[in-house]
Amino acid sequence: MTDANNERALQRRVLEALDTFYPAFAPASAMDGLLAEMSMQELAATVQHLQELGLVTGKVHIANDGSGRATVFGAKIEARGRDYLKADGGLAAELDTVVVRLHADTIRALLDAYIEQSDLDASAKRKLSEAVRSLPAKGLEEAVVALAREGLARWPDALQWLQTLTGQ
Repeated sequence: MTDANNERALQRRVLEALDTFYPAFAPASAMDGLLAEMSMQELAATVQHLQELGLVTGKVHIANDGSGRATVFGAKIEARGRDYLKADGGLAAELDTVVVRLHADTIRALLDAYIEQSDLDASAKRKLSEAVRSLPAKGLEEAVVALAREGLARWPDALQWLQTLTGQ
């Protein structure tokens, strides 16, 4: 299994085989069909890897005679494994989504602070701040999208800032 796509396909087949037994623990015999596609050693390594990722719970035995032989005595797909099989990512995709809400007043305050820090003269700052304060919520939403687009257009600068922020 040197090819990453092949490895991913085998991981998926292991998950699919275990999914047919959910919520029960699948016995080793349930994975006999997989042994036509991979060795017991590869199956054990795959189950162990999926277990370390929290996608399955498995009973993998590594011989302690120095041979490194491995045997899978059974496994059970977990909720994360079932969600992984779903095209949309299942409930985990929804639960792991981060939603950031900025209220109109917060956006106005942020923009106003940047206007005040700018090199514009006092009259221009005042006019621009008044224009921002008079924008309706939809106008602010469009402004934030445009500002995000402008910020991403300056990605090299943002990347340097992000590296500084994260200590990388």
